[in-house]
Amino acid sequence: MRKIISFFIVLILFITITSVSVGAISTNQTPYTTYTYSYANQDEQLSTQSYIASKVLYGEDLGTVALKNPKDIFISDVNNCYYISDTGNDRILTVDFNNILINELKVFNNNGNEDMFSEPSGIYADKSGYLFIADSGNNRLLKFDKEYNLIREYKKPDSTLFGEDVPFKPISVAVADEGNIYIICEGVYQGVVEIDEQGEFVGFIGANKTSPTLWDRFWLSVSTKQQRDNMQSFTPVTFTGIDLDEMNFLLATAQLENNQGNSGVKRINLGGNDVIRTNSKISMTGDLRNYNSGSITGRSSFNDVCYISDGVFAVADITRSRIFFYSEDGDLLFAFGSSGSQVGNMMSPSGIDSNGLSIYIVDSTTNQIVIFEPTVYCRTMFNAIKNYREGHYELSDKYFNQLLKQNSNCELAYIGMGKAQLRKNEYKSAMQSFKLANNKEYYSSALKGYRKSILEKIFIPTFISVVVISVFIIIRVLTKKEKKIEDKGKNIPLLEDIEHGFYLILHPFKGYGDIKYEGAGSLTAGAVFFLLYFASLIFKSFSTGFLFLESTENNVNLLFELTKAAAPIFLFCLANWCLTTLMDGEGSFKAILVSVLYAIIPLIISNVLCTALSQVLTNEETGFYYVVSTVGYIWTFALIAVGNLTVHNFTMTRTVLTLILTVVVIAIIVFIGFLFVNLSCEVYYFAKEVILEVLNR
Repeated sequence: MRKIISFFIVLILFITITSVSVGAISTNQTPYTTYTYSYANQDEQLSTQSYIASKVLYGEDLGTVALKNPKDIFISDVNNCYYISDTGNDRILTVDFNNILINELKVFNNNGNEDMFSEPSGIYADKSGYLFIADSGNNRLLKFDKEYNLIREYKKPDSTLFGEDVPFKPISVAVADEGNIYIICEGVYQGVVEIDEQGEFVGFIGANKTSPTLWDRFWLSVSTKQQRDNMQSFTPVTFTGIDLDEMNFLLATAQLENNQGNSGVKRINLGGNDVIRTNSKISMTGDLRNYNSGSITGRSSFNDVCYISDGVFAVADITRSRIFFYSEDGDLLFAFGSSGSQVGNMMSPSGIDSNGLSIYIVDSTTNQIVIFEPTVYCRTMFNAIKNYREGHYELSDKYFNQLLKQNSNCELAYIGMGKAQLRKNEYKSAMQSFKLANNKEYYSSALKGYRKSILEKIFIPTFISVVVISVFIIIRVLTKKEKKIEDKGKNIPLLEDIEHGFYLILHPFKGYGDIKYEGAGSLTAGAVFFLLYFASLIFKSFSTGFLFLESTENNVNLLFELTKAAAPIFLFCLANWCLTTLMDGEGSFKAILVSVLYAIIPLIISNVLCTALSQVLTNEETGFYYVVSTVGYIWTFALIAVGNLTVHNFTMTRTVLTLILTVVVIAIIVFIGFLFVNLSCEVYYFAKEVILEVLNR
């Protein structure tokens, strides 16, 4: 017995220890989430982990003193190393890919004199291995060779175009293959400074613009020059970081505090124009929401950018301590990162660069270097993008399908599959892929192609059929002999009343006059029209094309739709009858109801037409859809007005006044209804509390 008890005690202890161990393992997972945003509603969407922090390096790990406020990092494939601008220590560190310090550049020879850095910031190595350093504290840019010999010193350009009052304090630098140098200078709002190899000023490129509101423009017009200069909202923001892509286009980041654009990144071509592609749904501004959640407040602020490969670039958000990856099409691939002291967290990611798919980040607050390695999911995504760019669509499909297996919420995979299908003219499949991605822009392009392919197939047979039928009808009309046909059958009153409705919408005054004075029309026919109207609303809810859906969730509540159809009609008739009874109107409640039910025929027609058009119209043609919908409402309102005028035998002026007052009465009825419901709820809860109190006693 004791053995059995001892066995169970040991078993319980083992299970407890195992549970504790499992819990400890879970706490050692990556201390940040990877996410993206949905195209449907821009909600944050969790994604499969894309990067894992593999190393966190401090100065001591590199074999030197602690880093102090490092501002930038640059990886040189040519020199097989990476450089760190250790700004607080006024030095440049060269480190190999085994994270061993190769060189510390702090003192150098400048034309026979000993010289030193002062707050070096941006750093860049060109394709020839020359090292460019933005020596911010000394207001200059320095160029060194591979042996760290000073080759050239660039100071403020001696050009009237640069401007005497414009400061020259370089904070970031990039060098194009042809030799031109791009510099971001602190306090320069005209754009990125471009100079040639000799230091001659070429010009400013890519200046940010502001978009002041009408209220801002008013204050701008009445303010003095000094006040206008101090108005921050009218001052363009400066750039914060730059890099060059594979085409030598300049990628530049800007903090968007005062910029009204939808992108915190620019892609500037050789002509100085911004050619970046932006997404209409997910702007290139970092986090889209939750600006004041948790300990992090304020919107994202892009501090640096690095080009990775195949049109993909990453930007560092210094405010929210995150890294965002975007494609050349403006799609957000994923984002990750969080503020904190755990491994993988960052406080102030001031510089970022890539070594293949690996990401190196310097943190100016924690004084560390964090190296992130890609996961299988990340590598699959880059393989998919690479093969699509190179035209290997079958292979890209394979990788995109793998992405969906690794992350079923990856809308980007559906977009990639859709693009590949679009390239192969598989329009119907592409439409389905884009629909699954909730991307209406790409869906519209696929629909346009699908519609064109269908028209090409059916145009000739349709044209021949129309010609043949037209000829047949013309021949029948020309050869038909006039003869009277006696109607031996009985007319069906309901069908005649329904037919009168379609006559009425084209001849409203005569049609409503016949209803009032000739006995045409009926409440039964009106009920049929209401049922048709209700059916058209249901049809529209279920069958509206993807481009015109307000929500991707197709949940239709029949009771709600019935209430939405019946409540406005009932309220109008009730309010109008109550009002016109006091104004000596001739119409009864039934007459008003019949006139309104006949007036909704245009809405039935427009609902059906809009639903049909929504299946074939593209984004560029949405105007037709809304024109048809608007015409339906205007036509119905006009018929209601004519019906009211005829039923009550009012003048036009009195009819308009009555309709306006009817709307007021409807508002009063709704208000009283809400008060009644509220009061009823209060009475119910009071009675419930009293009954419970009595029962408890």
